[in-house]
Amino acid sequence: MNNKDVRRVIWALDGMGVTAAQDVLDKVFVENSDVNQMIAMIKLNDMALLGEDAIISIMNHVPSDTGLFIDGKWADVSGTMRNIAKRYAGLSPSIVTVRESIHWKSLLAIRDVLPQATIALVSALTDISEADFLRDYGMVPREYIARHLEKFQRYLGDDNSLGASVCSPLEASWLSERFPHIKLITPSIRSLWMKEDHQQRTLPADEAIKAGAKFLVMGSQLTKGNPEEGISAVKSRQMTFDEIVSAVSV
Repeated sequence: MNNKDVRRVIWALDGMGVTAAQDVLDKVFVENSDVNQMIAMIKLNDMALLGEDAIISIMNHVPSDTGLFIDGKWADVSGTMRNIAKRYAGLSPSIVTVRESIHWKSLLAIRDVLPQATIALVSALTDISEADFLRDYGMVPREYIARHLEKFQRYLGDDNSLGASVCSPLEASWLSERFPHIKLITPSIRSLWMKEDHQQRTLPADEAIKAGAKFLVMGSQLTKGNPEEGISAVKSRQMTFDEIVSAVSV
């Protein structure tokens, strides 16, 4: 099995301070070389707002081949998007996210500034149940995501700047068949030993991969585990790695 096959995890460092993030990263990246193989990128959401120096100080605590995921969920006019993207150009992010309301001209502006980054669409947030989504938007999440992926393809054609889409693992199988050229990034990973949280449309890591997910976004499953059930963060990371290995070995 190629090591790249297990590099599926985007580790979400949300709601932390810089020092806390550095401490967690230092512990994890020395504890187990097998576990480290699964971590492809570090995702920063609120922490991305701290600025370039803070981001660099965080990324200095991970291996040099670990990617940076800027989860800004951008949506603004093209000039503003160009200026925002310039703030991150020196960091060479692997992935940046945009909302479905963004205009195609803004997508092109981001790509011009960050040509190496994969632009990922965020449209159907994963803390909304399918029933609530249907009630509020008049369609199920997979249809909503597909509508916007098709919109940008229709506007941009061969110049389409979208290379990925965020979805829950419940939508991954259907979307992977309909959009095989789009990498699917799935938060809402809750393996069986984890307790429920704010996420609504969830699957374990192995089932998400089998459904077509390219990358799995995880936070508490790696950082906290489930101590109430005797699953430490260290044990949870090892169990997650074993689950991913099992899925990609099929």
